[in-house]
Amino acid sequence: MNRIWQQLAIATNWPVLVAAAVLSALGMVSIWADNPVDGTRQAVFLGVAVGCMALFQAVGARNAGRMAEIAASLLGEQQTLVSDAREYLLLSALTGYVASGAKPKALELWGSYSPSVRVTRPAFRLLRCHADPAGCGKAFRAYAER
Repeated sequence: MNRIWQQLAIATNWPVLVAAAVLSALGMVSIWADNPVDGTRQAVFLGVAVGCMALFQAVGARNAGRMAEIAASLLGEQQTLVSDAREYLLLSALTGYVASGAKPKALELWGSYSPSVRVTRPAFRLLRCHADPAGCGKAFRAYAER
């Protein structure tokens, strides 16, 4: 009995995945039948939800490369994210790139998205400094002098 609960908890049981897919598809089709514009929005929402679930799975599995790619992809696709969501995605992507050794990609991502997040948070400073220790002092000198 314990094994069944474990399988359900991590959603590796294929009937659970099939049921979730069928129910999601039925919901999207019923919305689409009523209003195609809302159906399109629901399809986008479903795609983002699946992407977020994949990201949470990668974070939980500590899969650095997958975590970085999924988070960077979601950051690039979603232009209207609230600040907390943008920060979570950026932290996930930076952590994944730094942990997998792709530090130039982490710096590129940092350059693109750092103006839109609170860069004074310790987690961002730590990841930025791990990506480029030589440029760390220069990047955060203004914050250290306060």
